Amino acid sequence: KKNILKDFVSNILFCQERISKTVYQYSEAMPVQHWVLTNEKKYLLGYLCKSATLTFRGRKYKAWYTEEIPKNDGPYIFQGLPGLILKITDEHGQYDFTAVGIVKKKMDIYWRNESGIETVSRENFRKIQRNYFENPGIFMSGKAYDDTGKIISIPINKNLYAPLELE
Repeated sequence: KKNILKDFVSNILFCQERISKTVYQYSEAMPVQHWVLTNEKKYLLGYLCKSATLTFRGRKYKAWYTEEIPKNDGPYIFQGLPGLILKITDEHGQYDFTAVGIVKKKMDIYWRNESGIETVSRENFRKIQRNYFENPGIFMSGKAYDDTGKIISIPINKNLYAPLELE
């Protein structure tokens, strides 16, 4: 599970995710997203929504947002439209975030802060993530060697590596 905290005051995005037994954390400047507004409209959850498209970190998306909730936010790290994003889908339908309800109440923010969290750069996190999904056996066991002492890959069924961000 990935935890995301958006600090709109400082314009910083914080991410935490567990990979195997380790929780990794990184921060980055809030990504700039260049939306193209369209004329399409439809209703979601009783709200009139407009559509917009975006090419972001290797994927193309279509979003539906409502100006009836003037909150410049959305799921995952998506934001930047003149209303709350209620649905966003990549062009292949591999990723689809759809609001199923809206509850208006104050809630505490959940953020892990125990010792042992590894702080890394976004770039290094992506390398760790890719390594884990493409070769989980070696990642979990640490190392595997052939009879000459050379590190080898253990033939294991790979997990599907289809990250939301392709770049």
